[in-house]
Amino acid sequence: MNQELQYVGNTPTSGYSFLFCNGIENTAEQAEQSAQLISEALGGRIVTLLHNSTTLSQFAQAHHDQESTRQHDVAQKITGFIRGQIQGHLDKKISKDQIKIYLFVHSHGAVLTELALNILGEDEKSRVVVFSYGGAKRLEKKVAGAVNNYLNKNDKVAPLGWNLTMSGSEFVTVADLEEIFTSDSHEERLKTAAGKCENETILRENYLTMQGKPTKYEKVWNQKDPVAIVCHPYFQKRWALYEELIKSYNIKILNPECDKSTGLAQVLDSHSFESYMPQVRLDAAKVISRIQKELANS
Repeated sequence: MNQELQYVGNTPTSGYSFLFCNGIENTAEQAEQSAQLISEALGGRIVTLLHNSTTLSQFAQAHHDQESTRQHDVAQKITGFIRGQIQGHLDKKISKDQIKIYLFVHSHGAVLTELALNILGEDEKSRVVVFSYGGAKRLEKKVAGAVNNYLNKNDKVAPLGWNLTMSGSEFVTVADLEEIFTSDSHEERLKTAAGKCENETILRENYLTMQGKPTKYEKVWNQKDPVAIVCHPYFQKRWALYEELIKSYNIKILNPECDKSTGLAQVLDSHSFESYMPQVRLDAAKVISRIQKELANS
């Protein structure tokens, strides 16, 4: 399967490079169409496309040595692109501090991106900005200079990928993430919310029934005793996980307009790259604004 780099758009940008990596079950034509949409959002700037030809079957076999090796080989093309672009800009006498490599990734593209970024040195990572849309892996802040994870509220596919390798106690739902990452003051809310039982329905709805003895936790909950809730090991574990999420990840929950499809079609539509295009356009507009400001100041 061919994972050679391709290009769309026709406007180069000094000091800036852009790459798109698609999710699974995308034909080369579909991936190119998505890359073209990104290029258009960036004002026709050149976007490099790495067509990720991974199938659903291959994704399911990612733990097998042969498939793991194949995916690492694909990821190394992203690594090579980043290093090549950095060096290319340096060769043109562009200051290292001015170089930015933007990665737009969708679904399984986030998995490959993490593999690629883990190969880079810290200085190389600092040049990279990641926009991950419905990523099958949530990317930590530390893997690049800036990381943005986006998840449609009604995207049922991406969270499956997020939780495949997690134990039950670490299971995270979209409702979790919405509760955590839509607060104006995440840290302060985290510190005070345990004492405000009425604001913690998310724990009750999503986790009490996951325990071996739910009635035990229901009893603690129904006491409405902040001390009991804060001190109970189960809830302490949940809050520790919430704290770790806030510390390690930058996640934004999106509320796209609901489509009229139903069933499997609705599930697939809410995860499609097209469903994330409103956010892609917003991100592209911010990038263009940054470029224009730098040109004005140069």
